[in-house]
Amino acid sequence: MEYQARPGIVLLKVCKAILLVPTRSVYDKCSVVLRLPLLDAIVWNAIVRGKSREDILRFYEGIRISPEEGERRLQAFTQRLLEHGFLIPRAENEDAPAAAPGTEQNSV
Repeated sequence: MEYQARPGIVLLKVCKAILLVPTRSVYDKCSVVLRLPLLDAIVWNAIVRGKSREDILRFYEGIRISPEEGERRLQAFTQRLLEHGFLIPRAENEDAPAAAPGTEQNSV
């Protein structure tokens, strides 16, 4: 199943911390603030931009993380985001505008 970032989540840098913060509009669905390491923040931005799982795994390989380790990291991060409500199944976001034909974006 494909997932996408839940609308209403913002990535903030506060002092030296990188935080994933739900806005008031989604606080009833995800009410925690997650502190992210830099690599996870980069992956979050890739998810928001609609990058595919394969794109993210290529990113990991590009920074010398093995395919197996990249898959493990992506799986763990995706699971953490799902548990806290930061990701939603692609079909659940009915308010999102439909992509123009030929411009559909893949997601994690």
